[in-house]
Amino acid sequence: MKINVEGFGDPKELFSEFEDEVCEVGSTAFGRPYDDFAEDVQDHFVGSTHGHLIRVDGNIAGFSLYTMIENRGLYLEGIAVGRQYQGLGLGTIALKRGLEYFESETLAATTRNPATVKLMGGVVRYSSPDIRLGDPLRHHNDERIQAVLGTLVANRLKPGDNQTLPYLVSKYPLGLYGNDPGANMPLPMIADNPQNAVVVVGIV
Repeated sequence: MKINVEGFGDPKELFSEFEDEVCEVGSTAFGRPYDDFAEDVQDHFVGSTHGHLIRVDGNIAGFSLYTMIENRGLYLEGIAVGRQYQGLGLGTIALKRGLEYFESETLAATTRNPATVKLMGGVVRYSSPDIRLGDPLRHHNDERIQAVLGTLVANRLKPGDNQTLPYLVSKYPLGLYGNDPGANMPLPMIADNPQNAVVVVGIV
């Protein structure tokens, strides 16, 4: 099995060239019909500044999307691995390659998916909230984590979001896709409300 991570370029160009393949990956990764999820996949590609494709034996098996933030930080806009390729560690490979390529010192994401948190936990030294340690706010006062949160507040979050960090209240007003993975998060603020998300920041 040959695994390649390629195409560190403009996500809009990647989407234009490989629309059918990446939409198929997204729909199978999240268990939603192609027609229902294609627009969401496009929105993620258009809303990112960098992206890459994950290929297995030449076939597009997944993708990762990023935006660079201050102080060599990387914000994960989205990552997906097609259902038939899950369990091979492709998400971890992709994230590691992204961190190396951009020489990033931090990795951040907004999510309510425990799989995303677990994936991030495999490539960073520690994070806040650190769900793995069972203490969601354990590292929240780290200066570098605070600096990333400050950048996100200034450039990405809505007014007032900083009052509830690391949680974003009503991030998803209509709830999330299909079988909401957030119900399995060990954080009551997430598990009990399908509209909420958590901002996770990791130190590489």
